[in-house]
Amino acid sequence: MADDGAFAVSADSNILAYVANSHKDPDLNGYDNDIHFLNLKNGKHRVLDGPQGEKLALSFSPDGKWLVYVGHHNKRDAWGVEPIHPWRVDLRNGKIKNLTPEYDRQIGDLSLADIGFEFEDYSVKWSRDCKNIYYIISDRGDSAIVKTSINGGTPEKFWKASGQIGLFDMKQNRMAVLHADYKSLGDFHVCDDVTKKDARFRKVLAHNKEYLNSIDVAPVQEFWIPSTDKTRVHAFMFTPPSFSPRKKYPAIVYVHGGPRAQYARVFFHEMHALAAQGYVVILPNPRGSQGYGKKHAESIVAAWGTKDWEDVEAVADWLDAQKFVEKKRTAICGGSYGGYMTNWALGHTRRFRCGVTDRSVVDLKAFAGSSDIGFYDHLEFGGYYFQNPEGYATMSPLTYAEKIKDPLLIVHSENDLRCAIEQAEQLFVALKVRGRTVEFLRFPEESHGLSRGGRPDRRVVRMEAYFDWFKRYLKK
Repeated sequence: MADDGAFAVSADSNILAYVANSHKDPDLNGYDNDIHFLNLKNGKHRVLDGPQGEKLALSFSPDGKWLVYVGHHNKRDAWGVEPIHPWRVDLRNGKIKNLTPEYDRQIGDLSLADIGFEFEDYSVKWSRDCKNIYYIISDRGDSAIVKTSINGGTPEKFWKASGQIGLFDMKQNRMAVLHADYKSLGDFHVCDDVTKKDARFRKVLAHNKEYLNSIDVAPVQEFWIPSTDKTRVHAFMFTPPSFSPRKKYPAIVYVHGGPRAQYARVFFHEMHALAAQGYVVILPNPRGSQGYGKKHAESIVAAWGTKDWEDVEAVADWLDAQKFVEKKRTAICGGSYGGYMTNWALGHTRRFRCGVTDRSVVDLKAFAGSSDIGFYDHLEFGGYYFQNPEGYATMSPLTYAEKIKDPLLIVHSENDLRCAIEQAEQLFVALKVRGRTVEFLRFPEESHGLSRGGRPDRRVVRMEAYFDWFKRYLKK
C-alpha cells in the first residue's frame, strides 16, 4: 500500500486526478507512479496509459482540454539528478508530450537559505486562455518563474529579477509573487495581467524593513573559481560589515546540503551572522549541485568525495591566494551533505584549522539502513551496500576518521530522520577514543531542519556554539 501523491480537481469539479504508486512493493519501487482519474459524479476510475516515473504538481487547464504534470520517466534516477520537465496530457486522446525536452534546468526552487521559505515548489499555473503555463526553475543561483507554451518550446523567463521565488500564485491572468534577494527577506509583488507585452510587477508589501535597516551587512560578492576538468565553481562570499581588502581575516568554507541544491542570491542570516564575527565566509556550488545542468548534478553519482571535493579544494585554494585571508586560518563546515563534505575534508587534508559538521552523513552503509530516504540510496551510491561494499566504504568519511586530527564540533538533532543521530554518535566515538579534539552538541526533539525551522531558542544555542568553536580554534 502506498500513499497517494499530488492531486488536482478539474475546473468543472467533475474529475479528480491524483498520483499513486501501483507496484505491489512501492517502498522498493518508488518511481512506479501512475496518474489516476476518478469521476466524482459516477465513481468511475481509470489509470492514464503512459510511462511511470516521478510525477508532481498536477494541474488541469481551465478549459478542460489538458492536464499538466511535472516530472520525469527515469525510474533509475539518483537523488534529483534527472531534469524535471512539464508534461502535457491531452484529455481527449490521452497522448503525452514533454513540453521542454531540451531545457537543461531543474524545475522547483532549490535555493538554500534560512529565512523560512518552503523548499522545492513545483506548482504549475495557467494563463486564462490556456496557451501558457508558469512554474519555477532553479538557474545558477536564482530561482525564477518561467513561461512555457502549451505547444512546447524553450521556456522564457517571466520573472527576471535575481534572487529567490518563495511562492507565487495566479488567478485569471493576475500573478502574485513572494520574492527575496540579498536585501529583502521576502516582499510581495503583483502583476495585474501577465499576458500584456509590457506586463510589470509592483511591490505591494515589504517585510522586515525595520530589521533590515537596523543591521550593517557588507554586500555579497560572487565569483567563478577555476577547478579541475575546466569546471568553474560558482561561489558567494560574505564579508564582515566593515570589510577592507587591505586587512586580513580568518575564513570559513561553508558547504551546502543536498547535494542537489544551490546557494543563491538571497539574504542568508547565518552567513551574515558568521561574517559579523569577523570571518570571510564563502559558499560554493560544487559539482553535484543543481542549477547548472544535468552534467554538473550527476557528476558525483556513485562518486561522492571526488569531483565535489576537487571543487571544494579549488575554492579553498582560491581563498588562500587572497591577500585579505589569513593563511592557515581557514575552517570548513556544513550541514547534511555539507556535513559529509566537512567530515571528508578533515579526513583527507590538514589544510583546515578546524571544522563544524552538522546533521551529517558519516557511514553510508548505516545511513542507507536508517535514513527516511534509504530505499533510494542504491540509486545514488551505485547499488545496495551489499552489492557495492567497497564503494560504500570508499565514499564513507568514517573510513578515514583516524586521519581526522583537527578540532571538530559535531552538531546533530535526536529526531533527525534523514541523517539519524547514530551517524553523529559513530563519528564522535571514533574521534573520542583516539584522543582527538571533538565535542558533540545534541538537540532533543529537533529534526533535520533545525537550522531553518527549529525552535528559536535552540537555533540561537546552535549559532552561539558555532561562534564559540571558531573563536577557540580558528581565531587563536
